[in-house]
Amino acid sequence: MAVLTLALGTGANTAIFGLVNSVLLKSLPVREPERLFFLQDPTREKSDVFGRADFEQIRARNQVFSGVCTFTGGDQMWNASIDGQSEPVRALLVSGEYYDVAGVGAILGRTLSPSDDLPPAGSAVATIGYGFWEKRFARAPGVLGKSVRLNGGSFTIVGVMPPEFFGIWPGRTPDITIPHQAIGVAMPQRTANRNRLGTVVMGRLRPGITQAAAQAGMQTIYRQLLEEAGAKPREISERKLALVPAAHGVAELRLQFSKPLLALMVLVGLLLALACANVANLVMARNSARTREIAVRLAVGAGRGQLIRQLLIESLMLSTLGGIGGVLLAVWTRDLMPAVSLGSRLQLPMQAPIDFSVLAFTMALAIVTGLVFGLAPALRATRLDLTHALKGKGTAAGRSVGKPLMVAQVALSMLLLIGAGLFARSLRNLASVDAGFRRDGVLMFRIDPTLRGYRDARYYALLQGVLDAVASVPGVRSASLSDATLLGGGHAGAYIQVEGQPRDEDRELLVNWVSPAFFETVGMTMVAGRGFTAADQGAAPHVAVINQAMARRYFAGQQPVGRRFRWSDDQPPIEIVGVTRDAKYDDLRSDAAPTFFVPLFAGAWQRAKTVEVLAAGDPAALTSAIRRQVAQVDPDLMLFDVRTLAGQARESMAEERLTAGLSTLLGVLALALALACVGLYGVMAFHTVRRTSEIGVRMALGARPADVIRMVLREAVGVVGLGVAIAVPIALVLGRLAASLLYGVSAWDFRTIAMAAAVMFLSAMGAAWLPARRAAHVDPLVALGYDG
Repeated sequence: MAVLTLALGTGANTAIFGLVNSVLLKSLPVREPERLFFLQDPTREKSDVFGRADFEQIRARNQVFSGVCTFTGGDQMWNASIDGQSEPVRALLVSGEYYDVAGVGAILGRTLSPSDDLPPAGSAVATIGYGFWEKRFARAPGVLGKSVRLNGGSFTIVGVMPPEFFGIWPGRTPDITIPHQAIGVAMPQRTANRNRLGTVVMGRLRPGITQAAAQAGMQTIYRQLLEEAGAKPREISERKLALVPAAHGVAELRLQFSKPLLALMVLVGLLLALACANVANLVMARNSARTREIAVRLAVGAGRGQLIRQLLIESLMLSTLGGIGGVLLAVWTRDLMPAVSLGSRLQLPMQAPIDFSVLAFTMALAIVTGLVFGLAPALRATRLDLTHALKGKGTAAGRSVGKPLMVAQVALSMLLLIGAGLFARSLRNLASVDAGFRRDGVLMFRIDPTLRGYRDARYYALLQGVLDAVASVPGVRSASLSDATLLGGGHAGAYIQVEGQPRDEDRELLVNWVSPAFFETVGMTMVAGRGFTAADQGAAPHVAVINQAMARRYFAGQQPVGRRFRWSDDQPPIEIVGVTRDAKYDDLRSDAAPTFFVPLFAGAWQRAKTVEVLAAGDPAALTSAIRRQVAQVDPDLMLFDVRTLAGQARESMAEERLTAGLSTLLGVLALALALACVGLYGVMAFHTVRRTSEIGVRMALGARPADVIRMVLREAVGVVGLGVAIAVPIALVLGRLAASLLYGVSAWDFRTIAMAAAVMFLSAMGAAWLPARRAAHVDPLVALGYDG
């Protein structure tokens, strides 16, 4: 029982630490990652503010880095065709120095080199990731030299990257990497502006150069670039260049999941402390049965220190076996935990590797655990009244063995149950929040006609063709197109001037281009005016629909329909024809941002678009038929990010699902509760047996079995009450620290605390009932003669 208890506690810590290590602590699997730095402008929100021309100037003037590289496109999905079979892949564009600067080599073939990235067109070669090699080519060594078509352009595979190298952007492992200058092969329409694509610049520090010295040198170069670009003196003085450590890669995944993972580490730490308290109780009970043996050892000359060492070694043996079991449990559960999908952008690697650092953590944890749960029982067991103990009788202190630990068990179990309850209620609140649109019955997918070379009139003609083809599928009630995906981000920003009001230069609005049936398809209700019609399509937007948030900002207490605003000075004014209810487009947690909608066929940016499909039945069942219909429009047009709107909503709650799911697993699915019940039952049974003589006396004096049962249960209630009283204030403090992870529920939530307390009291009653019932039916004559 002790080994199983420790295996559960240690296994949970090992699994979560493996995840924390992989996401938050582990450096990139490259040579000397501590010497890698990103070049970023803190005054800019994005890290990819440099164009290719900027990078080339930085590379030419650099004196502090041994190498500089650039990369972009970690979230781009491209159409790959291999042996006539097409599929979407994640593509990465890099400069030729990328792998040299990163400090990683290929396990098969070679990496890209600077000669592959020479202007004007680079070389049509590519490297592939290990996962893609395994999935698509079954790790066949003959993959080298094989041709793969990316968006219609042919590239030759020259290398396969090692399995541990997931790129510089954790969560965005690329399938295929190509030279930046070769983008024209895959996307001819972007050849002209390839040097203006935003890129992330990374450098490897020269030996002997400090970060401060390097930053000063690069700031000088940055100032020169701004002056040459014609920036104003004030802008030049305000803009700064910072060297950001790149040892852990781009920090997007760490920033998003640091709080949930640290909260989970606290929870599994509580679980392990609960396991230690439980095992300490079991060891105390076992040592109590060895009282006479220990007394004999002390009587014949054994030193107390020797006995303590012996008992600690026994505890360490238990904890080591528990640690081994925990590693096996972590490996087993790892295979049951797929990656948490975060939409098309990121993947949280739930299947974290059990590497040396994780094993070292587990073994250190096992040793500390053995000392923690073994020290108190060892000290208590060797503190004996030899005369009393050699006669085979327990000491007076023996009657109070384990009570403090029982209280600790209850308190720890309460904390776990409260944490699980708060996170589960938070997830439920978020899942049931009114998003302002229908979640069920809608299928979404994205298409990018520009990958097939469609531009201008042909681009819009293809979009209309796809829309008509999808709408003709049996079971489709309506279909629409939009520029930004619901709950997927991507909205453009805009500053407007409402007629009769000064230009608003300080507050940016969101804008989305949508087709006429958009509001009907996604279920965004119009509260005033109308939506779009086919007559609204034109060369430039002349009508708009706004949401309630925008109406409140600019037309408080007034009727917005019929009012006009200008988006830019070179375009005619736009008339507001309708107001739609607020919808949470990007984040279920926050309020809807002021947004206006304009007709998609009136000059929308020519890039990837989202198709929304309202189904009469199960939307996922229409996927195959929709693919066939779209293929009749263009056989090579890829459908990617195919998912239901309900699935998109679930993916937008990835942090909450991770925290609530795993904390509930720890707190509810038998771990915390089972450990508490085992510990409570074991200690209550031990105490009841120790009081057998006392119970015999009580029964001989007329106590009834019901009185004995009430006495034992009353003791259990007292222990649980004290544990609950200790746990609640601690839970309130920890809850306030985790407030940012909660939604629609506070750390002071009485309902959650009351439910956790009720579960603990019921568990204690169940754990104490069997020992109480057994004690109540003991023969008084036998009990009076029992030597406790």
